[in-house]
Amino acid sequence: MKARGINRTFQKENNIKQIIQLLYRFDNCSRVSLAKEMNLTQAAMTKRINPLIESGLIEEVSLIDTGSGRKPKQLKLASNKFSIIAGRINRDYVIASAFTLRGELIHEISSTFDKDSQPEAVFETFKDMVCEVMRYTSSKILGIGVAVPGPFNVFTNTVTLISGFAGWNRVDIKAELESRFGLPVFLEQDANCGALAELWCRKDNRYNDIVYVTADRGVGSGLVVDGRVYHGHVGYAGEFGHMSINYDGPLCECGNHGCLELYCSTNALEKRYKELSGSDAIVKVPEIFRLVKEGDRIARDAYDEILKYLAFGCASIVNVMNPDVIIFADKITGGGEFFLSTMRRYLKQFLMSEIYTDLVIEVSRFAGDPTVLGASVNVLERMLETKFSDIIAD
Repeated sequence: MKARGINRTFQKENNIKQIIQLLYRFDNCSRVSLAKEMNLTQAAMTKRINPLIESGLIEEVSLIDTGSGRKPKQLKLASNKFSIIAGRINRDYVIASAFTLRGELIHEISSTFDKDSQPEAVFETFKDMVCEVMRYTSSKILGIGVAVPGPFNVFTNTVTLISGFAGWNRVDIKAELESRFGLPVFLEQDANCGALAELWCRKDNRYNDIVYVTADRGVGSGLVVDGRVYHGHVGYAGEFGHMSINYDGPLCECGNHGCLELYCSTNALEKRYKELSGSDAIVKVPEIFRLVKEGDRIARDAYDEILKYLAFGCASIVNVMNPDVIIFADKITGGGEFFLSTMRRYLKQFLMSEIYTDLVIEVSRFAGDPTVLGASVNVLERMLETKFSDIIAD
């Protein structure tokens, strides 16, 4: 009986999570369409939906015009009863945002800092920013989600290393935020957050196996396997930026030699452009991308070389995982159409033809920073899995 009770509880929470996820993905949902999608009877769906409506988590709104017969009511996530605070800590900037339960942005602020800044000082700024965005929502805040660079151990909530920005392993981000704000805090690796945004918030998404690649000063990936983010044994899955592609290569901050990140980050792009141009001046990435779009040969040659390394690293993951889609995001995609066409050309070269033929290759379509949106989704997903009673409590 005990085991049966546990199974029923798990199934109930899994159904709730699936309903919320479907409401994120699809417009014009009704009880009938949700029942069909989840392979449930209408009576069983009503049994699951009614408590969510009573709690204020879901609301029934305007009627859907189906063209004939009785018009079903539209189900939507509530927009005014609950909110989520989310943020991102990166190598040279931090973001804090407030979202509705539907993933709609309420308010967002960001701050940059220089390479000499100390993690403790940056984190104090971040906490003040979180406090500021909280003022823009009067609804119940479910929790705080933070996207952090990897390597990140999701089980110990520890940022092991931020290359180019040492010292974050001294900061207990989760404990300090929970102490200051009295809310549950959920940390997640930034690429995993981007993958969550694609999985939950992309309209009409049908992908269950996703490789989500971020490349800026660091390089990482979020892996979605059968509709769930894959963390691996201790949470380091997807850290392919620290996969060596040259055992005799330069030393990386992680202690290994020839890590992929050393060859295809935006730092590497600036360095390679400087070498090819023969200039003593450091040309920053935004200017390089402007030149790429204008057809500048040196800028395109440098960018092409960087993307070849990135595609080489991605091919290893794609060949092993065989996903539905690989999605690229972050500053490395700033070359526009040249980025996408170059990545497709090199992935076709490096991948097995059978895998490449059925692989969708895209750049993230979200406006703003999808990893921050994903950090807000992570709060909802984690609470739906473990603390649903806390969500609907008055």
